[in-house]
Formats: sequence, structure tokens, C-alpha cells
Amino acid sequence: MKLREKKGVTLLLLVITIIVIVIIAGAVISGIIVTTENANLSNFANNISQIQDSARSMYILENKLPISNSAEKLTREDLLELIDVGNQNAFFDELNDNGEGKNAYFYQIDLNKVGADKTLIGTGKDGEDDIYVISLNSLKVYYLRGVEYDNNTYFSINSKLSNIVKLPVVEQDSSEVLVKTFQAVTVTKSNKGYDKDLGIKIIANMELGEKLKISYKGISEKTLLLPEGQTTIEVNNLSDLNSYIDEKFSDNEINIFNNLRGDDRVITLTKYYNNENIGNTKIDISNYDNVAPTFQISETKEYGEFFIVNGVATDNLGIANSGIAHVKYEFEGTDGKNDLKTITVDENGEFSFKVSKEVVEVKITVVDKVGNLKQESLSLI
Repeated sequence: MKLREKKGVTLLLLVITIIVIVIIAGAVISGIIVTTENANLSNFANNISQIQDSARSMYILENKLPISNSAEKLTREDLLELIDVGNQNAFFDELNDNGEGKNAYFYQIDLNKVGADKTLIGTGKDGEDDIYVISLNSLKVYYLRGVEYDNNTYFSINSKLSNIVKLPVVEQDSSEVLVKTFQAVTVTKSNKGYDKDLGIKIIANMELGEKLKISYKGISEKTLLLPEGQTTIEVNNLSDLNSYIDEKFSDNEINIFNNLRGDDRVITLTKYYNNENIGNTKIDISNYDNVAPTFQISETKEYGEFFIVNGVATDNLGIANSGIAHVKYEFEGTDGKNDLKTITVDENGEFSFKVSKEVVEVKITVVDKVGNLKQESLSLI
């Protein structure tokens, strides 16, 4: 009787042990699957991010995409025909989430031109959806086959993917070049601190029926007269645009622009298709300093055999303050030769210098840190 009970208990323990082993094995297998999915998604995100960065750099620096000479322009509908039927809805939704509208165009990427020729996916060898394409509208890169993770398929670096996979992000404010892309228009802007040049580069790809317009506070929109295809414009001051727009900037409009303050220091580019607004971007020009500094002579007094001159220099009256670099003063010496001296200003912009009482006139020049200057003559008689 005791032997039977003992055999029964042993059998029960064996069954329980087997059940526990099966549960543990299932958990381990599930963990392996999740880990594999995580690795696949991370690899995909890193690869497409590197390809996208290289493609954008090439486009900005060389004004061309990393595509073959025979690459055809593809529409959203063309891409859907290449994609597996089961992924078409997910891909279409992702295009819409990324702002790729009906006017979006795409090109297949030549991986050799972005240094990704060793990659195992996107070569086209594993089917017609096994390719990377780049959007001319946004310069965003897509892998048409996509990568599955947690019952979703991802085709590009978007906000949903970025919440799962943490990629290194360069803050725009810390970059020397600010880059914005919308509706096949890419704008770069020097972001290295105050500059007397705008440092703007516009690469515009135009289709039939499209117009690109520019505006800022205080003026109406002006149309850039751009042909179909790609046009590159470099803008260091507004007058550089006069050969491209329907109505040239007047001296008054340029003066309005140079004197914009605070949050109003913005240029807006807007693209229209058949007079319908299809997208725009705003360009921050808060580091643009093209206005001469000012100064005032607060006091001129005699001190023994000298004149003491005191003054205050101000940069742009708060419009764009790059700061005062130095003050120069020049006068004719007793030997008949011009004497030029340079002095610095204190933190309040105040300066002081002395000249002989024999000096009749002093030419004063105030220079800000980007090279704008203000020059006036001071009579000491």
C-alpha cells in the first residue's frame, strides 16, 4: 500500500516537473523571439538612418541625389505596386504620417553612392520591394519591404519608430547648418552665430503648376520665378533674390527686413500647386546682423594739453546684437601724417580716448563683431 502511494507521488512530481520545464522553455523561446525582433529593428533603424544622413549630405553639398542616371521618378502609386499586398495599407499610412502627399516623388537609391554597398538588404536581389527609395519632398528614406516588430511594420525613421529605438539626435541649435525640407524644397541656413550674410541656400524642385513664394512680416508674398526642374539659389542678402522674383524688393522693403526684431525675424517660404497651399517652412534669421552699430559722444573736455573724448557705442539698438568689437579713431598728427588707433569698449559699450589739443578733427569708427561699421567725424574746435 505504501509502495503504491510512493509511486503515485513520484509520478505526480514527474508530471509537475515536465509542466514547469515546458513553461520555462516557452518563456525562453518567447524571449529569444522578442530579442531577435529588437535586434532586427535596431539594425534596420541604424542602417536606414546612416543611409538617410549620407543621402541628405550629398544632396545639400552636391545638389544631387544618390541615384543612378537611369533612375525613374516614382509616385506613391508606383511604390504601392512594388510592395507586398499585405504591407500596402501600413506603407500608405506611414507616407501620410510623414506628410508625403499626392505630389510626392521618389527615386531608388544607389547604395554604392552612400557607401552602403555591403548591406545585406535593400539591394534588390531579394525581390522588387527589397530596395531603398528617397523622397524628393522630404529627403526621407524608405525601405519598401519594411521590418516587422510587435505586429507593426516600419518602413522609415518616423516618430513611432523613434519612440522604440533610441537613435543619436543632433539638436538643430547646436549644428552649424540648419536644414529644412518640405515639398521638394530644401533650405540650408548658416547657424554659426551672428553673421552679416544670411547664408541661405535654397534647392527647389518644381513641377508644372507649382509656385514658390517668399514673405516676411511687413510685406506681401513675392513669387520666385522658377522653371520646372531643379534650381539652386544662394542668398546672402535680399537683393540676391531680385533676379528670381516677380517684383523686386524695394529699398523700403529691405529696410523693413533689416529692422525686424525678436520673433519677427523669420522668412517664410510657401509652395503652391494650382494656387493651393501645399506646404511651407519658416527660416529663423535671428543671427543675421546687417545693420551698422551706432555711437554717441557723451563728453569732450580739456585736460592739460589734451582733449578727453568719452562716448557710448550700441549695436543695432537691440535688433540683432552681435556686440561691439572695437572703436577706432583717426586724426592728422603734427607731422602731417594720419595717426590711427584702436581701443576697446567696456561691458556697457563705453569708450574713452585722448588727443592733443593741436588736433582739429577726429574720425571715429565703431565696428561690431561681424564687421558692420559706423563712421563719423568729430570736430574739436
